[in-house]
Amino acid sequence: MNGNPNWSEFEQRRGSDPTPRNDADFDSIVATALTTIGGRALLEALRARYIERPENPLGTEASLRVRVTQQQFIRDLEAACERGVKARKAEPKS
Repeated sequence: MNGNPNWSEFEQRRGSDPTPRNDADFDSIVATALTTIGGRALLEALRARYIERPENPLGTEASLRVRVTQQQFIRDLEAACERGVKARKAEPKS
């Protein structure tokens, strides 16, 4: 072996990866983390820093692309949190 893993080795390693395997798992994890007091504060800080802060009118096209990507990531987190909370409410009580 030349030191670079091949795809089959990558897949074997991935078996121990704790990453969620579907969107419902991801939504649940995000909702669990971001509905706490600290999680809400983090989301508010991210929103203030990356969404509500005015754009730099002299920024480059590359910096604008980065900014849009950051904004979309925050919106994705907010949407996942909302879906996770709704899914939790819809779960039958045991």
